[in-house]
Amino acid sequence: MDLNRYYLKPSYQRKHGLNVAFLLTCMFCGNFKKDAFDREFAYILHMANIIDFNTLRSKYPNLNNDDLLREIFFISRNEKSFKLEDLRAITGLNSKDTFRDRFGGYLKDLKLDKRRAFTLEETYKLLNFWNPEFKGDSMQAFLKQELAEMYTSGDSDILAELLIDNKVVSKDEYKRKDKLSPKVYNKLEELTNTEIFGSEKGHYSFCFYMFIVSKIKLLSP
Repeated sequence: MDLNRYYLKPSYQRKHGLNVAFLLTCMFCGNFKKDAFDREFAYILHMANIIDFNTLRSKYPNLNNDDLLREIFFISRNEKSFKLEDLRAITGLNSKDTFRDRFGGYLKDLKLDKRRAFTLEETYKLLNFWNPEFKGDSMQAFLKQELAEMYTSGDSDILAELLIDNKVVSKDEYKRKDKLSPKVYNKLEELTNTEIFGSEKGHYSFCFYMFIVSKIKLLSP
């Protein structure tokens, strides 16, 4: 099948559903500005026949990322697309006990502690608890020694002093936990004036692309 003739035509997407070839073209070969991600994503939704762009524009005259978040949360409200093991993989907390220790209380607060799968909005809330606004380039937990190698030239005593003296974690928490969350090493970036994972907030792009991934239809040529 000729990609240029079929897969990459907007009319084909609206009729048959979004496919990988078209999505990659929009993401990497389009003329969208970096500061106009909301409009780029709105176009993708339109071409995928998920949300009509004109409907979005009439509903939100000053369309922004928060408007799009509300829309995709509403659309996916009945779709439990993300499994518990997906969250463990994303956060690097592969041990069930460790994951339960970090997330158990918050899952109970959200009344999700009996669930094995979550909607996009529920997944967003859980990951935002783990790493507020998805700051930086990583969602993984790191071992304390790994963080010492990154931020204090391998000196774990200096790492402990930095985190405890600046009240990033308590002394008890530091001793008890083998792995530390993005909230901790994001603070380390500020304290050490080091940028390893960056400071960009990626909560919009994460949710938008996770939504798209759940909607992709792989078409055979």
